[in-house]
Amino acid sequence: LANATFVILVRNHELPAIIKSIKQMEYSFNHQYHYPYVFLNDESFTDEFKEWTSNVVSSKVEYGVIPHDHWYQPDHIDEDKAKANRDEMERNGVIYGGSVSYRNMCRFNSGFFFRHKLLQKYRYYWRVEPGVEFFCDVDEDPFVFLQENNKVYGFTISLYEFESTVQTLWETTKEFIKENPQYVANDNALEFVSDPYGESYNLCHFWSNFEIADMDFWRSEAYMKYFEYLDSKGGFYYERWGDAPVHSIGGNNQFDDDTYTSIIYLDDFWVRGAGRLISTHLPLVFRDKEEFMLLYAITISLPSLLFLTLPWEVELISHITFDIPNLPRWEFRSESFDLRGITSINTVN
Repeated sequence: LANATFVILVRNHELPAIIKSIKQMEYSFNHQYHYPYVFLNDESFTDEFKEWTSNVVSSKVEYGVIPHDHWYQPDHIDEDKAKANRDEMERNGVIYGGSVSYRNMCRFNSGFFFRHKLLQKYRYYWRVEPGVEFFCDVDEDPFVFLQENNKVYGFTISLYEFESTVQTLWETTKEFIKENPQYVANDNALEFVSDPYGESYNLCHFWSNFEIADMDFWRSEAYMKYFEYLDSKGGFYYERWGDAPVHSIGGNNQFDDDTYTSIIYLDDFWVRGAGRLISTHLPLVFRDKEEFMLLYAITISLPSLLFLTLPWEVELISHITFDIPNLPRWEFRSESFDLRGITSINTVN
């Protein structure tokens, strides 16, 4: 086994949802491996929560309270400015636009969770959300794969971020890079998040609701300097910077040494978040109902993993049809498939 754990950020009232999720985790994967669980909350867990969750799993369970400074809005934030921006986002219908607690969560997941005292003894983590569902058995150990192949980050789906929530994130990142060029690896995957190369953010990000990764990468001096720089600018609260784009930009710029060279696409995981899009073996990228596009194809290297290396190698796919609950059925056709899109999109009657 690898030195790894499940990390679950959850509140007491989410007990039914997390029970369902960890039952499925045990059934589909952990009954074979017995990796431990770490539950984190911004307040103490109830005895009921501890009793139910500890009785469901087959391994060690620990419960932690998040330190105040790691969760709540820092003192240097101008609350009047932050509230005005939240109110504007809410008026504009931006999801979680008016929520402070959501911003606390994004900041915590961006730069603090891996520093919690209960996680210090672990290297790898698998993030599990309340209400997530796992549809397939996972027979291979992804932690061991990361360890044996010196990989850093695994994901199942990639999406576009809401532009109104990250208006200054890329400019802030460029400022950091200009001041700290030593933290940008020569062999990075910047083209994934930037069109043209390095000039602007194309809004692509790995959906961090599901991620399996190496916490030593986040703990590195380079990533920590990047996060601290972002945190000092206040964008987590003045805008609504999410941990997903922060992780994605930090990872794809490879703000560390050359031993961290690969991000992996885990296509053997069929996952559904509570009330969200189903992630199939083909991750999807979308802005809204009218704009779907395929970002990745199946690689010719390994049947279960997509290595984000340059140049990317893809198979040609001629016809794909898929269904998304509550949305029209979409059909994708392509004669020459590449990573930038497809030749046509048609609805299927």
